[in-house]
Amino acid sequence: MNLDYEKELSKWTSLRWDLAEEYQEARQEYETLNGLMNVKVADRITVYQSIKKNIGIDMAMLNLLSECGDGTKQDYKAMKLALAKYKSLRYKMKAVESKIMSIQSLMKHYRTQDGGN
Repeated sequence: MNLDYEKELSKWTSLRWDLAEEYQEARQEYETLNGLMNVKVADRITVYQSIKKNIGIDMAMLNLLSECGDGTKQDYKAMKLALAKYKSLRYKMKAVESKIMSIQSLMKHYRTQDGGN
């Protein structure tokens, strides 16, 4: 029975590793696109501040999107998709970690019932 749990543990641990790598890539993609969008907003912030003194980054982003071309809108959309992807991967990793912990708990339970440590 322990061999089955060890195989399951190996499978889920491998999946967790793959998800972590995918998460890292998605997070880097988001950070790159977010930085690009922030640079675009920074280029126009003085114009927006002349209209409203204490404009927030979200409002400045919306102003930028309302006056920009399709390229910036595509970058914004890609940034939001990358954000959603890395956040969803984080939840998937937590679920896999929970599964790993339950398998480890079962392994420990059966090991102690068999008289081992």
